[in-house]
Amino acid sequence: MRTYWVGAAKPGSNEFTLDRARQDDYFLDLRTAPGPARAWPNKERATWNIGAGWPDPVQYTTALGQTHDILIHLHDVEATTYPGTP
Repeated sequence: MRTYWVGAAKPGSNEFTLDRARQDDYFLDLRTAPGPARAWPNKERATWNIGAGWPDPVQYTTALGQTHDILIHLHDVEATTYPGTP
């Protein structure tokens, strides 16, 4: 098991904008979001898909409103603690 560090989100990316929206954790239901909160996710932007592939993350572009129903944004995340034997 290893620990990896991820740098700050790049300006113009989905993560950059979502991180500036609030400094707390939040969720956004894209199916029922009003006004600007509905328009913003329909534009294609760079985003990260790290998943289980780290340290080989994939950056791709997507319009979040067309690919996701709900966004859950966590302002701070930490490494997990593996409960078993690596």
